[in-house]
This record gives sequence, C-alpha cells and structure tokens, in this order.
Amino acid sequence: MITLTQEEKDFIRNDLKSILKSNNAKKLIYTIKNKPNIRDFIVENNIPILQQIKQIPNGMFAYSQLNKITIPGNVIEIGNYAFNESALSYVVLESGVESIGSGCFSNCKDLSSIQLPDTLTHLGS
Repeated sequence: MITLTQEEKDFIRNDLKSILKSNNAKKLIYTIKNKPNIRDFIVENNIPILQQIKQIPNGMFAYSQLNKITIPGNVIEIGNYAFNESALSYVVLESGVESIGSGCFSNCKDLSSIQLPDTLTHLGS
C-alpha cells in the first residue's frame, strides 16, 4: 500500500489528467520519473499511463516499490536500468515489446518470474 501526501493526491487529480489529455508523453514521463510515490501508485492502481507511451525511459522505475507489473504491447522498448533495484517479483511483457535495455531488471532481489513475448528481438546485457 502506497500512501500519498495531499500534494501528490492533488497532482493525480488535476495535473496528471491534463497531461494525459494533452498527449504530452515527454512531460508525463519526466513527471512520473521524478515522483517515486506517484509512479508506484499509478502502476499499483492500474492507472493506464503505460497505454500512452511507446518507450519506458532509462531508470524510470528504478528503486521503486512496485512488486508486479504488466507492460502492454504498445511499449516497444524498455530502457536501460528501467527497473533496477526495484521490489519486483513478477513481470509480464505483452506481445509487442521488442527490446529490453541493459540492466533492466538488475538487482531485483525478489524477482521470481518474467514472462517474455515472442516479439522480443533485443535483450541487453
């Protein structure tokens, strides 16, 4: 369970909706990457942000408290160290994901299962 401050709740209620409506993926990614509680809350509560982007940037969910995630097929590329040292234990990559960057799941000590799609063509070191 992730607890949000009032400021973070206000951000989700107001700013996040306007960012999604504007289709400004760069601003969305930057904002989420720099607000750890919000990025965890968004995925944990299945708010469909990952449906809006084609790439998960380097380190976007690094050090997060996420314990499971399904990455939809519209996300073609997952950047280097995207989930480095996160609390992930279970990952599903849907058909459409083509590339996983170097160290993407490095130091995820609880990770016990990753489902890889047959569309995967690149797996970083």
